[in-house]
Amino acid sequence: EKTKWVKVQGWEGPEKAAEMITAAIERAKG
Repeated sequence: EKTKWVKVQGWEGPEKAAEMITAAIERAKG
């Protein structure tokens, strides 16, 4: 999974990646 987030940071930036990770965690929680 880690490589996926590294790729995200490459084209969106760390802040956007953090938002996406947070959203993914929230979805995982249900």
